[in-house]
Amino acid sequence: MLRFLLRLSLPLLIACGFGIAWLDAQVQERFAGERWQLPSRIHARALEIHDGARIARPGLLRELKALGYRSRAGAPSPGTYSEPGAGLIIHTRGFEFPTGAEPARRIGIRWPGRDSAGIELSGAALVRLEPLTVGQIFPAHGEDRILLRLQDVPPLLIQGLLAVEDRDFHEHYGLSWRGIARASLVNLLAMRIVQGGSTLTQQLVKNLFLSQEQSLWRKGLEALMAVTLELRHGKEDILETYINAVFFAQQGRRAIHGFPLAAEYFTGSRLDQLAPEQIALLVGMVKAPSAYNPFRNPGAALRRRNVVLDVWEQNGLITPQQHAAYRARSLNTAEGARTGSLNFPHWRALIHRQLMRDYSPEELVSSGLRIFTSLDPQVQWQAEASLSAVLDRLEKGYPRAEQLQGAVVVSSVEGGEILALVGDRKPHYAGFNRALDARRPIGSLIKPVTYLAALEDGRRLGEVLQDEALTLPLDDGTVWSPRNFDGEFRGPVLLHEALYRSLNLPSLRLALDVGIDRLVQRLADLGVDPEEIPAVPALALGAISLSPIEVAELYGTIASGGFALPQRAILSVVDARGELLKRNPLRNHQVAAPDTMRLLQWALLQVANQGTARNLNLPKDTILAKTGTTNDFRDSWFVGISAEHVGVVWVGRDDNQSTSLSGSAGAMQIWGHLFRRLGIRPARLIAGGEIEFVWLKREDGLLSRRRCRDVVRLPQLRGARTERSPLPCR
Repeated sequence: MLRFLLRLSLPLLIACGFGIAWLDAQVQERFAGERWQLPSRIHARALEIHDGARIARPGLLRELKALGYRSRAGAPSPGTYSEPGAGLIIHTRGFEFPTGAEPARRIGIRWPGRDSAGIELSGAALVRLEPLTVGQIFPAHGEDRILLRLQDVPPLLIQGLLAVEDRDFHEHYGLSWRGIARASLVNLLAMRIVQGGSTLTQQLVKNLFLSQEQSLWRKGLEALMAVTLELRHGKEDILETYINAVFFAQQGRRAIHGFPLAAEYFTGSRLDQLAPEQIALLVGMVKAPSAYNPFRNPGAALRRRNVVLDVWEQNGLITPQQHAAYRARSLNTAEGARTGSLNFPHWRALIHRQLMRDYSPEELVSSGLRIFTSLDPQVQWQAEASLSAVLDRLEKGYPRAEQLQGAVVVSSVEGGEILALVGDRKPHYAGFNRALDARRPIGSLIKPVTYLAALEDGRRLGEVLQDEALTLPLDDGTVWSPRNFDGEFRGPVLLHEALYRSLNLPSLRLALDVGIDRLVQRLADLGVDPEEIPAVPALALGAISLSPIEVAELYGTIASGGFALPQRAILSVVDARGELLKRNPLRNHQVAAPDTMRLLQWALLQVANQGTARNLNLPKDTILAKTGTTNDFRDSWFVGISAEHVGVVWVGRDDNQSTSLSGSAGAMQIWGHLFRRLGIRPARLIAGGEIEFVWLKREDGLLSRRRCRDVVRLPQLRGARTERSPLPCR
């Protein structure tokens, strides 16, 4: 009989050995390699605060609230602010930027004049707020976490966690027999499994390898894997992994794991900045994250937190006085901090496209990249609001203006950094991205390119063009007879007037003189894809389709004074260890002479001074501007350039039907609504050393004098040949 039992047990022992070896291999495979798939995080720009910075109070407060800052008297701790009188006190959190660490600081801000005037800063010369997270790229399982080394974890968290969850952690080898005995007695009395005797190691195994099923089989596997884990790895390694692994909450597809991320999610502060009662809240949640979620069940969370504080006092981790003080405090959570990322779907689409050029999908969902971008949340919020509000108003005011859609792109003059991008009047709808993908005829937006080429050929702003009927034969045997917007003919007009009035006929004549091939070349030099440019006469009146972001690049070159600036959204990329992987520095090259470009810039100032954008009613010489309207009012365009910003707006319909809106009646209204709220600093013309101003007669462009009637003062290249009028002044 004994021999039979030995024969029977031998295969079982071998099978058990293989099973244990397999379990051990599973544990070691996970622990030996990369333990985590870390999502990539997309950050907005960091708001720089310094003396004289033009920061509006409402926008700053909105950004603080989006960052999860809490209003507390005196701003006593990082992640808080207060509003004493007309000023503001901010206690920043600090942040690890690609260029170095920004420490937490307590600063004061005053607005000596209007809200948008320069601020006065005390407490530091320059401070950067931590950037908003505006997007994340998750692995398939949706787990999100922030990794932290054990030496960077607050000691109270480690001691407090062990006191509550596993007092024998440093004494056992994965299993606590005292805990098992206690749980077994409770389960026996209840005739079902109602309590576990799990150690932290067992909890870690459950989080990493097993389901939440309550069964004897799963508990057996859990125990075996916990023992193999303890035999192979040190206590510090296990504890560090647990702190980064434990589950806390589910936010849609996003799963919140680990104490570091839970701290930011529930309190809006980093783990090392938490108050003791906040640490107790997180420790208490480990037992039942859903039941003790402070957002859903604040009462239960408060009671559980106080139980943890009781345990801490009993174990000597806090004094009786501290215990009483901490229990008296509120949960101190930050509801606004749990958004995870702001909902800017069209901006994120731009970033994803640029990232896919340099990184594989696997890297983006698992490597923990931090992507720093140029997005300015305050500009983005206002662009979204302006597009929606003005389109609503236009649909009410124009009988045919229905089902309108639009797009807005705002970039910086210096650097070509994209600050805001809106691709739908419903900005949080992740559908068709018109800012990137709506390639529409640009109409008169093309005209400055014709005038630039003409100025480069030595033409003058003060020379005469003919605004008369024009008929051109086409290759298919038909003829083309373009007209001006208003159907009128003005006869002789000065070149700069033809531009600021956006007259089609003199502009087309000028393009034919310059040469359509030359126009194609200049468009390519300014950043337009040569394959997208039709070499036909109608090109001079806008028979080319571009997206709003492509228009922003085209006009960015004009704004910069002739330097081609590829539009940038990603500024740098850092890996999970903080190593800089990629920096996207400013790259530009000159494509137009400064003096020639200054003449064009001056002419575009006149569009807002006295031309098609005059109804903006801005002070003289405030912005460079250009309106654009396509056939049957299908597309309404506007570009405005201030000292700081290039703003591009498109309005149209997805079915390509008429909007009844010209560029000035539609897109320009959105631009005005937006930039009056952002603040407009007058455009700066590029310095031109070889420019002089002369007085010319309006009727024939000949040299005259200031005291003469019907004259205009225009810039021209120094030494340009200009005939003097033989007639005396009238």
